Amino acid sequence: MRLRLWIIAFPAAAAERPPVFLTVQDFLTKIAPVPIFLFPMAPIRLILAAVLCSAATASPAQTASYSDSTGMEQRARDLLQLAGPEFIDSIRADGLWENTSEIEERSRALVKKALEVPAAPRVTSVSDAHYSRALAHEAAGNYDAAVGELQRAAAGGSAYAQARLADYYHYGRSVRRDRTKAMWWLQRSAASGNALAARRIAEILMHSPDGSVSPRYRTALHWYARAAEMGDVNSMLELARYSLHPLTSREKSNPLAATEWYTRAASVGNQKAQLALADIFSSGVLGEPDYRAARHELVRAAGNGSSAARAMLSNLYEKGLGVAADPVKAYALLRSIPDKDFSDRIRARAEMLNRKLLTAERIQAEILAQKISGPFASETIEREISEH
Repeated sequence: MRLRLWIIAFPAAAAERPPVFLTVQDFLTKIAPVPIFLFPMAPIRLILAAVLCSAATASPAQTASYSDSTGMEQRARDLLQLAGPEFIDSIRADGLWENTSEIEERSRALVKKALEVPAAPRVTSVSDAHYSRALAHEAAGNYDAAVGELQRAAAGGSAYAQARLADYYHYGRSVRRDRTKAMWWLQRSAASGNALAARRIAEILMHSPDGSVSPRYRTALHWYARAAEMGDVNSMLELARYSLHPLTSREKSNPLAATEWYTRAASVGNQKAQLALADIFSSGVLGEPDYRAARHELVRAAGNGSSAARAMLSNLYEKGLGVAADPVKAYALLRSIPDKDFSDRIRARAEMLNRKLLTAERIQAEILAQKISGPFASETIEREISEH
């Protein structure tokens, strides 16, 4: 099987040479023999693959035209390190190979957004090689060989290897179970700037073996905060959740702190945070309900693909909460929800709204629903679903 990776991050360069063709095996073994952690967003994975291929195959003259191409190649490698070998299948499943015109149009913005993610901790070439071999052994199910390579990579300073080795000790995989060693390696990894390791420490400290809240939960919150400061969005969500719903009866809910953490997570496009903010603003836990602020977050979440946000946004337009009542937009938002998320409750609401519309309004709503559907709907929703 051969896959076509268009050099879309830099259209000028793409015009000068044909697309790069790679087999799946070539890509996974020669370009991205890397670990599995992050980046569920298939479009960004595709863009990063294109950036990496572009940087790896560019001529010296073309490379000179890029802005810091060496750094970009390394950054793309760091990000691809977090993507995992399943990313090609997920891109194909999303049908993005038939969407090249839209992808090319938006590639620069996606690359810019992707490159704003904090760079992965850098490792030496030797420890990097040990880590790559460890992952290859893991993929083959040879955990005894993998742990040896992880130990060498961790000793050489690889923050990723240190965190992965910690899991081996924590669960007793191919080594004697030793949670003290696991914590020691996690702390070393976190000290090197690995936010995932800091969050892992927090998760371990938060709960006792029986599942109850650990007496060390305050220390766990400290580690969540450290991970969040390093850019870990999941830690931001945890801190927001614990701020709203304290772990003990002695503490009070702090919706203001929760709002601050959700705002930080929402700023990097996290749907859960955007929906949570919309709920906070519309529920009035900060004072009077602020439906305009709720609408702003719902538009962002809807643009990021949240069907729940589209349904909630439809409700605002149906009832005129924070916006002028507009049954056409309310109906269009429901019609733009994918079939897989089109529940009986949503269908009943859509049918009710449909009965209230004139024929011309139904046609207008259907056209609008088409415009705000698709993989790149964020700006379209902001433009088409306005409060005016």
